[in-house]
Amino acid sequence: MKLFPITGFSFLFTIVFFYLLGNSYPTASGIQKVWAFSKAAHAGMVPDPRFPWNPDENLNGYKFENSYYTIHSSNGIALDDTRKIEYPLNTKGYLEYKKIGAEVNFYSPSGEILWTKEYRSYPRISASANLVLLIAGDHNQVLLSDINGNSTGIGKLDGRFLTDYWFASDSKITGVLFSGGELFVLDSIGAVKIKKDLGTEKNPVFAKSISLSPDGRKTAIHLLSANKDRILILDENGDEFSSYELDSIHPHKLYFAVSNTGEVLVSASDRMTFYSDSGKKLLESKRTSGIGVYQTAFHNGSWFVAELNQEILFLDETGRILKKEKIKGSDLPVRFFPSGKTGSVVLESGKELFLFRNL
Repeated sequence: MKLFPITGFSFLFTIVFFYLLGNSYPTASGIQKVWAFSKAAHAGMVPDPRFPWNPDENLNGYKFENSYYTIHSSNGIALDDTRKIEYPLNTKGYLEYKKIGAEVNFYSPSGEILWTKEYRSYPRISASANLVLLIAGDHNQVLLSDINGNSTGIGKLDGRFLTDYWFASDSKITGVLFSGGELFVLDSIGAVKIKKDLGTEKNPVFAKSISLSPDGRKTAIHLLSANKDRILILDENGDEFSSYELDSIHPHKLYFAVSNTGEVLVSASDRMTFYSDSGKKLLESKRTSGIGVYQTAFHNGSWFVAELNQEILFLDETGRILKKEKIKGSDLPVRFFPSGKTGSVVLESGKELFLFRNL
């Protein structure tokens, strides 16, 4: 009869010891692949019922074998050297333009034309379609439009050759960077939050790449200054948050991501490097496969994700690897983009789409 009291006491002691005395580590958070979609079959898994996410509502579509498809249709729209399509990742509809043309058209998911505007520009649209960047052919001017094709915000941005732009993953903030150092950070309707010239006549810069934190409050710029490649991070007011030199000069766009707290993951052609918010190198791994300028790095507001040596790596803000996921070399390159839900990300390869989320 004494067995039950002893068993109960042992169980209670174990719980108290583990959670109050014996466990000095935070509860581990897991990341799980919960959905997959085959572009060739134009079909995907039923979404995980434990996670309130519907791809038909949260994803627009994809490109496969020179055609554009909406996520719920197997009837593609053929693309060629003259006909181009740009689409918001998390909103329905798509933009059509020509490589050398004088107008931009916007269509509904069913293919109904909603508007036509006379723009001699290349459109780039944010994931939520709150802002369209219309890039001039000489890359020295960007016009700002809303989803209805109307001028919005400041209207236009001028600079010395556009080199990069970035749409924040968890907010409607946009960054636009010109090579001469002209930087613009815009709010949801294209009004200016930060306007800054990163170079001067005495200290010119060559600005190459930009990344925004998911919440849009940190702006990270990769630039050449005084014959050194640097990462410069600005806060939400445009003041310097941190600045540090890179080990080598990258004469091209650098793919990197910055967190809400200022950590940076750089995915270069020869290595992947993780920096603390003060620029201290916390992790570095050499790239042995997939050598090339285009790499991928992303932060969804919860963790970093990048590809290295045919593995998808998920990292926290200390550079600790949370999860590794094998990927075939034939599926590379890949990209990551917002799923429309926090704590998750969509991975897109040439053949498939996947959703990863927090457990």
